[in-house]
Amino acid sequence: PSLPASGDVLRSTVQQHASSTRTESRHGGPESIPAPPAHDPAAWALVEKLSYPNAVAWLGAQLAAGLAHAHQRGILHRDLKPANVLLTDDGVPMLLDFNLAEDTKLRSQYGGAAIGGTLPYMAPEQMAAFARLDGETDGRSDVYALGVVLYELLTGKRPFPEPTKGPLREVVERLLSDRRAGPPSPRAANPAVP
Repeated sequence: PSLPASGDVLRSTVQQHASSTRTESRHGGPESIPAPPAHDPAAWALVEKLSYPNAVAWLGAQLAAGLAHAHQRGILHRDLKPANVLLTDDGVPMLLDFNLAEDTKLRSQYGGAAIGGTLPYMAPEQMAAFARLDGETDGRSDVYALGVVLYELLTGKRPFPEPTKGPLREVVERLLSDRRAGPPSPRAANPAVP
């Protein structure tokens, strides 16, 4: 219901929910996964000393480094969103689900890959290419999506209104119009943001 005030609260929230992780057993019923053993990993030790905005900035820097690693190898994620970020037991954020990723080294051989992603996190150019069903994106679209994720972490909400119903081209035009206006200041939603 409220945003954390510190990295320590972020850590305790993540650890509190780690013990409730569930999976399906081989017999089809739910099966609890035991919580990992308690330990004092370096990443969490750092995060718990930070203010919440600084903890978010640290998480963002780690994710940006992961994106840079992929981009240096010609890989675009193209669907960065909170559901595709995992915090390990050690507190290290990891990028997941490269299902919509594109290997840009293969563009000349196979042409551009189909554009996809999750509308609320898409960069304007990715959204326009998605609506036209053609075009190419680059690493900047992943960086934009990371910015939306960080905004959401800092404020508890996305920077732009949710997509509305209607024909895809009309929805995309409304979303592009919202993005042209720019996001509201995160400080308006969270005064702790410097």
